[in-house]
Amino acid sequence: MFLPALGQTFTAVRGAGASLNGSPLAVSAKSDLAAALVGTGQAAPGEAADARRRMSASIDRMLGAALLVSATVPATLQLVQVAAGHTDAFWQYGQVRSGLVAGALLVQEAHGAVIDSTGAPWTLASDDFIATTLGLASGIAAVLR
Repeated sequence: MFLPALGQTFTAVRGAGASLNGSPLAVSAKSDLAAALVGTGQAAPGEAADARRRMSASIDRMLGAALLVSATVPATLQLVQVAAGHTDAFWQYGQVRSGLVAGALLVQEAHGAVIDSTGAPWTLASDDFIATTLGLASGIAAVLR
């Protein structure tokens, strides 16, 4: 993924790691959710009211658990920050898949966890998405479950 305004090229190859402009990437070592910087996206325009309610409720729960919560789009830009260790987690509900696949590979190859809120490995059929550090995975899943 190339971010021209920043001159940054993120790459990942399954089993070969992730890099930013040729330098290896690693997720943060954070394991304390109360000290974590986390982010989410938003429901897609026209998405069901249930998805919007689920997002709103998840933000409210996460505000009580994490140090800082942000909500921005697109998801891919947040996922590169998780892979680079600049933020600690990202979650998303709904069927917005286009921004998740490349970012999921980056986070996995940067030694992070990509799961759903049950703690199972994320798949395209999952109802939700979490990308985070290994040390935060179970805590974030519990908050979002």
